[in-house]
Amino acid sequence: MALVTDIPTRDSLDGAAQLARLRVAIKDDTSPFRFTDEILSDLLVADDRVVVWRNIVGAPSTVSQFSYTLETFTTPVNRIRFQIGDTDEETLKYTDLELLDLLDVMPLRYVVVVLIASDSTGSTNPPDQWNPITLMRRYLDDTSGATYTDKQLADRLITTNLDPFYYISNTVSQGTDQGTVSSSSSSGSSFASIDGIAFASDVEATTTSGITQASILDQLCLSPYSPRPDYSVLIDGVEQVVTDWEIRWNAL
Repeated sequence: MALVTDIPTRDSLDGAAQLARLRVAIKDDTSPFRFTDEILSDLLVADDRVVVWRNIVGAPSTVSQFSYTLETFTTPVNRIRFQIGDTDEETLKYTDLELLDLLDVMPLRYVVVVLIASDSTGSTNPPDQWNPITLMRRYLDDTSGATYTDKQLADRLITTNLDPFYYISNTVSQGTDQGTVSSSSSSGSSFASIDGIAFASDVEATTTSGITQASILDQLCLSPYSPRPDYSVLIDGVEQVVTDWEIRWNAL
């Protein structure tokens, strides 16, 4: 088994510094560790920390665990990092892969909203009707913020990697499939767990409040979370609004 001192210097970083950065990236930097220093040292002797990270988490070869420079500020990941202050590899909170996964389901400005909310305390109900926190509160009947904090709502979106509409739609579906939907609650509905993330109690009423999968997904189609607008047109087989869509999606 290799020692930390056996790891060759790379990018002006000694073995200990590479190991520390790798642990942060794979979310294994607090005891008890999933991987021993010896196992990770063996891997770092053979490959640099980017390759080792990719192999451990199953990331594609086109994605690194961390990238940030103001010289490429126009890239979506760099713009997100700048907004949430996650710009130091030593204290990395989200890998590039995690940010790109969120960007697959939410416009960039709302990815930023969710990540900032995840570090917040207290409850808010922003006036923007498409704000993910506002949407979650609306469908969970918690516009007063008495039941869930912003962090609780944001963490559910981050962990499940779903936009607010699909999160609620899947939760309603789960409750319906299990036959647990009954009547609505005026004090704040608590939906069943999804992917192991549980709300305060079992599913409470959605049928009388008119919340159905169809109604939720209808709203999704009209929202900024629908990436390709219905009015897209093809000319000679080329979609003419792709660039406009990408610009809007990645706007701050």
